[in-house]
Amino acid sequence: MQGAGYRFLTDKYKMRHIPHWRSSFVSDAKRGRHSVTEDNVREEFYPARNWPGERACDHLEFAIKYDGINLALLCSLFRHLEPQELADFILEHPVSTPRRKLWFFYEFLTGATLPLENAAKGNYTLLLDPEEYYTLKNGQLTISRPLFMPQPLRTVLSLFTLSRMETAVFIVF
Repeated sequence: MQGAGYRFLTDKYKMRHIPHWRSSFVSDAKRGRHSVTEDNVREEFYPARNWPGERACDHLEFAIKYDGINLALLCSLFRHLEPQELADFILEHPVSTPRRKLWFFYEFLTGATLPLENAAKGNYTLLLDPEEYYTLKNGQLTISRPLFMPQPLRTVLSLFTLSRMETAVFIVF
């Protein structure tokens, strides 16, 4: 069994970080995709056909698709990648939704621009799934580079807490 996505990358770069709420593993076991949740951490197990490959960018794409969006981890992981490596990866499939998300998050979180032309094709897509994360509805992001950006997940506890509040105040620094 081998880690995939964020798990593979944090092991590869020997990163110390706040634990991610989901870990992915790929194994040769005959059992199909399944998950185990313990202590609020979900471990997802995938069959060998889901192995993303050995490249860091392949695991970033896997993480975006299956592990969820973790801004703190993405920001740290982008420090280990060469911008051209990520740009070349995106150009392999420029209309891929996960790759376009990586492109946005790279530029948004690092403040650097990848050496790519603006996308001429592709549909608009949501960056965050509103079923999993708290998001703006019909809002407009007005900060150019995040100094502090909490990323609240939707959980049973958070939904209960918010449903009991009359007003929610969000502070942007």
